[in-house]
Amino acid sequence: MAMIWFLFFSSKREKEELTRVEREAAKTKLRIDVYHRLRYVESDHVVFDPITGREVPAERACINKLIEALADESNNVS
Repeated sequence: MAMIWFLFFSSKREKEELTRVEREAAKTKLRIDVYHRLRYVESDHVVFDPITGREVPAERACINKLIEALADESNNVS
């Protein structure tokens, strides 16, 4: 019984998993692209995105939230 299930349903599961991995890779690339365009302003101790004008304090948690938000916005636009 398990062999029949494997023969009929494993390829569908494999395609779903491959699609999920491809989506995650694309989102990771977006995050990296956003990270590379961020700029640090030493005098104000902030990090800002020159394209959107958004800025956050130069703290890890804030920067990560900004990267996620900008990557999600870029993903929704694309």
